[in-house]
Amino acid sequence: MSAAPVALAPAVADPEVVVVLATVAAPPAASPSPAGEAGLIDLSRVEVLSPPGPEAPPDRFSVRFERAADPLARDRDGSNPWNRVSLDPGAALVVALRAGEVVAVRSVEGVDDPALAAIRAACALARPPVEDVDPRRVRALAGDDALAREALLVRLGRGRVDLAVEHLAAAASAATDPLVRGRLRDALAAQFDPERWASRDNAAVLTALARALLGAPRVERPAWAGELARWLRYPYDPAPERQERVARALVLLVDSPPVAMVAALEGLGGAGTPEDQAAARDVLALWLQL
Repeated sequence: MSAAPVALAPAVADPEVVVVLATVAAPPAASPSPAGEAGLIDLSRVEVLSPPGPEAPPDRFSVRFERAADPLARDRDGSNPWNRVSLDPGAALVVALRAGEVVAVRSVEGVDDPALAAIRAACALARPPVEDVDPRRVRALAGDDALAREALLVRLGRGRVDLAVEHLAAAASAATDPLVRGRLRDALAAQFDPERWASRDNAAVLTALARALLGAPRVERPAWAGELARWLRYPYDPAPERQERVARALVLLVDSPPVAMVAALEGLGGAGTPEDQAAARDVLALWLQL
């Protein structure tokens, strides 16, 4: 039995996956399964949405599906995307295939659904190699299209850390939605590798976090300070004196104005949660030693 399909964004970013618009050609042939019902569904290919890559399926092809048998149970369980799509004849689906197996599926309103243009654009942005900082990718990361942003985050996570950091820092600065900035902050902090604590890439991550803190609205600064504290105070060494030396060494790797950092951290006062305030105090204590 194959695994349930996942969200579309990782498939959009995977150059080994072909993303296809198809319509349901015939009612599904299903039989009982542990999940409810499973079987084959015949699809008619309408368009290949991803750039040239893996071989596309034929004009008519079949794929395996597995979903809850009870429609009410499908509504309650969204963890399996097959529960969320219509398999009625004529229904339009976006299907992502790797070696003939469905890895992602979602419904669209029809073959003219505007969402298809967004999927094509996301594929075009997320598939090519990341070899330099691309303003189009920065705009997509900072924009409102969650599919393009998440696909690009997957793609950046598979490439060079320095390029990922540059894209994410630029996008965080350009984004206007606080929720988008928060998502980019999380992605930027996730580029840090504690196993290589003194690396050039980690220095770039810490520098980007510190500069973003300086440029962030005051209400968001505690969250940026929290990400800095997460890695500056990571348990690198069980010996307290060595641990403190590592934290000080990491601060020295950060390329941001020390006076401005101290002023920004002192200016937080009681902003944020008690955890935020503790993180800001930790970071401030390290900067005061510079």
